[in-house]
Amino acid sequence: MACNVNTIANAQGTVLCVANYQSDPLIESSLVLEMTGQDEFYRYHHLNNDDHCLDIETSERKRLTDAAARQIMAEEYLCRNASEFQSAGKETQEAIIRTLLEFGGSLRQISRLTGATIGIIRKHY
Repeated sequence: MACNVNTIANAQGTVLCVANYQSDPLIESSLVLEMTGQDEFYRYHHLNNDDHCLDIETSERKRLTDAAARQIMAEEYLCRNASEFQSAGKETQEAIIRTLLEFGGSLRQISRLTGATIGIIRKHY
């Protein structure tokens, strides 16, 4: 599908390309272009603004890598794998889960590393 392209200059003298959508069978643009004109339509949709409608704000929370999680388990709780986690006491298991959650571990990640079910981990979430 080809569309015709016209050029216009904005207030700063920058040349802008404006596509002519009147030949596109999927877009009914005649009413809008009759009301505003093609140049004004283009300018309106390319104005700089501070809108944050669909912007996704990222949180500062960082995810814990598997290697870092294993290191925390080994250094703080002397627990190097899932079998050692399973043989640890209930209080130790709960402490490990809480610590990994605090450091940014996800439910599935902690489940995979410890062998605990997601339901048990979710209790501490």
